[in-house]
Amino acid sequence: MKNCVKYLLISLLLFSIFYGCDKSNPVSNSISSQNLIPLARGNTWYYSGVAYDTVGNVRENFGEIHDVRGDTILFGKKLTFYSGSYVAYTDSGLIAYGGYSVSSDAPNDTVVYYNLLYKYPAQTGDSFGDGMKVGTIDTLVNVPAGSFHCIKYMGYTNSVLYYDAYISPGIGLIKVVSYFGANYIKEQSKVSSYMELKSYNLN
Repeated sequence: MKNCVKYLLISLLLFSIFYGCDKSNPVSNSISSQNLIPLARGNTWYYSGVAYDTVGNVRENFGEIHDVRGDTILFGKKLTFYSGSYVAYTDSGLIAYGGYSVSSDAPNDTVVYYNLLYKYPAQTGDSFGDGMKVGTIDTLVNVPAGSFHCIKYMGYTNSVLYYDAYISPGIGLIKVVSYFGANYIKEQSKVSSYMELKSYNLN
């Protein structure tokens, strides 16, 4: 009987070690795509940023607030208003409403456009949308709000890198680093601005 109790206590201890630990927000492709950026109404993210001129001087300090304001129906599709755009999740990841067109030959034939903002689940090297690429799927990023394991998304225009966006699944956008790109031929990869998460409230 004593041996049974002993083995039971050891089993409980091992279970608590392996399953009770804080995972420190690891990136996992098993997470539903709907958890990439949580879109519950009232979720709010607060950011601070710095913009530079071409010689590295601070041009301005700025702040941004991203929030989720609720759902609407556009062209028969349920979309959520997040950070100035109407977005929704698909099996491919987070998409944004991009407008519509009406055929002059068939006035009742409306074509609705959507852009894939962030592919998820994602693998390193994945390309998608208009010049988007997945850089890494687990990068540790330190910002005022804390340390987060992030997917690094890279945005290109005509094969020139313009920005890196770091998103922590289940938390949201953590950091954005923008580059001068083709706007500054001398040093295209020079940082033009960065924005990072200060605090957030999730419902």
